[in-house]
Amino acid sequence: MVYNVARLNLDGTLDAGFSMPLGHEGDQVLQVRYLPPCFCGPVGSLSFPVILLSGVSGVMVTMDNGELLSGPYSNGPYYSCAAMRNLAVSYNCGSPYGEVVAGGFFQASDTSSDYYNGFTLDRFGGSVPNWFQDIKTAHYPQDNGYGIAAVDTFEGGDIVIAGLFSQIHGVTRLNFAHLWADGSVDSGFTDSGDIVPFALAEQPDGKFIIAGENTSSPFVGRIGRRF
Repeated sequence: MVYNVARLNLDGTLDAGFSMPLGHEGDQVLQVRYLPPCFCGPVGSLSFPVILLSGVSGVMVTMDNGELLSGPYSNGPYYSCAAMRNLAVSYNCGSPYGEVVAGGFFQASDTSSDYYNGFTLDRFGGSVPNWFQDIKTAHYPQDNGYGIAAVDTFEGGDIVIAGLFSQIHGVTRLNFAHLWADGSVDSGFTDSGDIVPFALAEQPDGKFIIAGENTSSPFVGRIGRRF
């Protein structure tokens, strides 16, 4: 029986070698990321591939057969997207020493001081001191909107997020933002503004492809490219 995640062979047939971790078979998964083996510098190394899952029940890292490696991490909101990130010389890949950043949506009732629905960006795992600026709890009411739909990370800990926002740490951002490693906003990074993203990807030339929809009726799908 296949639940919410299935692994397919190259020809599209079902690979029976993967199954969801025990106790999480019914978890609703919104994103799957495959992480290849990597060298993790002084922190450790990952000699086998792992899978990063994010969704309604939180974020978890599994072996390529579905065996739970770390997680699940969850504190109330659902996480529509997640990524491993690199911090300085410590290349944090999908190992127990690694760090995950995850974004999504949270309900106002998740914390007593929040009166609006809003978006969240959290971090899990790793050993870096807790200097990361959590969007959800630390900066209410400046940070509210619908949610984070896509997260990407870069060497040194930088993060790019895409979705539907209003402000992030007091800086007006609608759909597209670059955050420094500590979670603060890069005020010089250009917002997209005219497209609500559902997904993003970086090209080899450094440009971003953003897939989503336009911001006014009639709503139609759009693809944009940003420097």
